[in-house]
Amino acid sequence: RKDVVQILTVHGAKGGEWDLVVLPGLAEGVFPSDKSGENWLKDEGTVPFPLRLDRDRFKPLELKRCITTTDVRDEIGQYHLYCNDRKGDEEQRLAYVAVTRARSHLFCTTSWWRNGKNLVPPSSLYKDVFNQVVKIGGKVAGEIDEPPTDPENPGLMNPKSAQWPVDPLGKRRPNFETLLKALQNNDSNLSRISENAQLDQKILELKSGVELILQEQQRDKSEIIVKLPPRLSVSALLALATDQKDFAARIRRPLPFKPDPIARRGTAFHSWLEERFGDVALLDEDELPGSADEGAFDESVLSSLKEKWLASEWGARSPIAVEVPFERTIAGVLLRGRMDAVYSTPTGGFEVVDWKTGSAKSGRELELAAIQLAMYRLAYAEIANCNPSDVGAAFHYVSSQETIRPVDLLDRDGLINLINQVPTV
Repeated sequence: RKDVVQILTVHGAKGGEWDLVVLPGLAEGVFPSDKSGENWLKDEGTVPFPLRLDRDRFKPLELKRCITTTDVRDEIGQYHLYCNDRKGDEEQRLAYVAVTRARSHLFCTTSWWRNGKNLVPPSSLYKDVFNQVVKIGGKVAGEIDEPPTDPENPGLMNPKSAQWPVDPLGKRRPNFETLLKALQNNDSNLSRISENAQLDQKILELKSGVELILQEQQRDKSEIIVKLPPRLSVSALLALATDQKDFAARIRRPLPFKPDPIARRGTAFHSWLEERFGDVALLDEDELPGSADEGAFDESVLSSLKEKWLASEWGARSPIAVEVPFERTIAGVLLRGRMDAVYSTPTGGFEVVDWKTGSAKSGRELELAAIQLAMYRLAYAEIANCNPSDVGAAFHYVSSQETIRPVDLLDRDGLINLINQVPTV
């Protein structure tokens, strides 16, 4: 491209060619660099030369021929010198690349001062180019001055400062701020303010852009209708009841959840029950047993959980169904889930039980969790073709050996109202 100034490293410029190339800062230690070269004996981050595919380019470290520790020390010392020499050769090759990027004009600069207090003489590359230019009668913009006799870095004495990034409005900024404030306040005398502020053409051109930005900001603050997806898991239904705005925001912009080790541990207990009941089910990702469990759980206590469950009221009973999947449409949304176990009751009814490996809930937390049981009860009533009042539902908290049967579970109308509560955000 001929319409831009490109700033590149020498490595990045390989293969390119420009009419004019500028090599600034050709000071000693800068370019060529005085940094030590690759040395895998000193830098653990460097791949050992013998392990590289281009190993043949490097001198081998001949430790096998060493007899004494002195021999080893000398060999390593020579190898360090070799690595430093290689760095010098590489810098020379890099200098060749830099110089040959220019088609016709090469401009090299240096100075006695860098950022510190000490003088920095021109580098060997600068001197080589300078001498060659003089030899062929080229143009020298300035001779290499003698170093100052009483050196003091003028950059440190009078440091220069500037704003970066550069403000595109510059001196127009105050007028622009006046205009912006007027727009934000919906000032009816905007035209008068513009005249009084003596806004130039550039500011007036920006006016329309500012108005568009403010309109966009206003749209961002307005309500957005969030539509429920066509299907939800029961755990998503719980999330809706827990925090409606957060749920709506997650629907609008789905984000992954962090892996939950507690849920995986809960799954281990549920898997044991499945094997005990002789019914191993295939689960969807959002239907994993224990996916809604909370509380600390360590794999070492799995045996204790088994013992506690066997000693509970459920240990001696046989369920009539386990891992019962269901899909039911409520308020136009397909709800999907899976019930842990269903038991028959002495009165001829049914009871759906959900196993929990976390701590028992109470108060508002239990009220929200009971939505899960409400959905289970309604779903199993339809499966068994019976009245929902004939189906009970309970949480059994294995760790504390508590069975909690919430009262006043939501009916179908209650679940419909819940689903319709997805707010605007």
